[in-house]
Amino acid sequence: MNRNLALWSGTIRATGCQGGTTRYTAAADRAYPQKTHAGAPVCTQVRMRLRPNPLDLAHSDMTNRLFVYGTLLSTAGHPMGARLQREARLIGPGTVRGRLYSLGRYPGLVETERAGSLAHGELYTLKMPAVALKWLDAYEGILPGRPEESPYERVIRPVRLETGQTVDAWVYLYRRSVRMRPEVKGGRWTTPQA
Repeated sequence: MNRNLALWSGTIRATGCQGGTTRYTAAADRAYPQKTHAGAPVCTQVRMRLRPNPLDLAHSDMTNRLFVYGTLLSTAGHPMGARLQREARLIGPGTVRGRLYSLGRYPGLVETERAGSLAHGELYTLKMPAVALKWLDAYEGILPGRPEESPYERVIRPVRLETGQTVDAWVYLYRRSVRMRPEVKGGRWTTPQA
């Protein structure tokens, strides 16, 4: 089966086959036959009823998911957040391990191994990841070829959804010192903090 079927879920129904109808359920990286018959099926018609499955990208080369926690939140009212909403689909609330620090008008996420340190945000599925990540990198100040000068870096990290499911997503981590910056209480960015 085509590896890209991992990005979809639903059913594939082949009719007019020798010996009956063969029905497959598309899941993960292969199609599972629900009814089989002797010999290889020869079918006259194949009908697919598939829909995008944004949370099932475990076998893709690049995730199309993005976790946001600051000005890109759907409730932040920022123009770049509005652009993200046009170019992506909101999956829902989620958390990543780390601590949020106030950088003034926006927060920065710093990784930590401390248990219980969670940053709250939202998970999106990008419609065109290559295009969106380019402008998102520019918005976050990532300088191509000069990571040491960039305030943020984009990395893949596990995101835990309200359902308990954990998925990988792109996250922007703050790279500079937060020694003199206040921590965002509760790990939830709501309004600009001084």
